[in-house]
Amino acid sequence: MFDIGWQELFIIAAIALIVVGPKDLPRVLSQITKYIRKARGIAREFQSSIDEVVRQADLEEIRKEVETSSGFDLKDEIRNAIDPGGEMTRQFDISDVKADIERSAKAVTEGQASTPTETPAVYGPPQPEDTTAPADPLPADPANPQSR
Repeated sequence: MFDIGWQELFIIAAIALIVVGPKDLPRVLSQITKYIRKARGIAREFQSSIDEVVRQADLEEIRKEVETSSGFDLKDEIRNAIDPGGEMTRQFDISDVKADIERSAKAVTEGQASTPTETPAVYGPPQPEDTTAPADPLPADPANPQSR
């Protein structure tokens, strides 16, 4: 720290013994150690306050980063990555399906054709209606006549 050797320390001790005297030297040394402890405590407190300021500055930067990233909408980012042009969204738009169903229902109630003349792409080709009678769900058990 100060790079004091044994010779310098001996000279300082001899001067202190001559100036203060042997009778008051222990009291003076205890006062000096109290001041050194206070100085070390102040230095430690100063260092910890500097560390706290640095920590708060880092936390402030992190808080700002979180605030800027809070405007990040993951749903929009995924939508833009999967369907950038919005073509799939337009194909699967539920309002088109609802409009087609309402048109079909209106045509049926007015006595017009029950199927729309134009088949939308989302539905696929129209399926023929099944006019066969439903099969018997539970076949009879010949061993148990009460199974029906």
